[in-house]
Amino acid sequence: MKAGRELDTKVAKEVMGWIKVDGGWVGKEHKLEGWPTSRSVIVWSPSTKIYHAWEVVEKIQESGFGVRMNIKPKKVRVDIEPVDLFQDGWTSHRAVAETAPLAICLAAFKAMEAKK
Repeated sequence: MKAGRELDTKVAKEVMGWIKVDGGWVGKEHKLEGWPTSRSVIVWSPSTKIYHAWEVVEKIQESGFGVRMNIKPKKVRVDIEPVDLFQDGWTSHRAVAETAPLAICLAAFKAMEAKK
């Protein structure tokens, strides 16, 4: 999957647990997430912006996973795995991409899909 709006929407829904309301994202605590804070519209785009992707990392960690990154020029590998590596049936969810934000989103989406 490529970086962009489609992946960002999947991550917002499946990983972050947000819902879309009037053009902005609303979290489970009914607070506005990724919502414009001024007249200029700020679009939440974790697949292209590292500061938005880091919110995904924090959410993944809250969900009981650890995140490892291996960064090389034009190649980033992200591994997401349960914090308790000794639990039965644990699986590492890996993604490799050209950018850290994209690799984070792809691995996070895989991890949350497998958790269902």
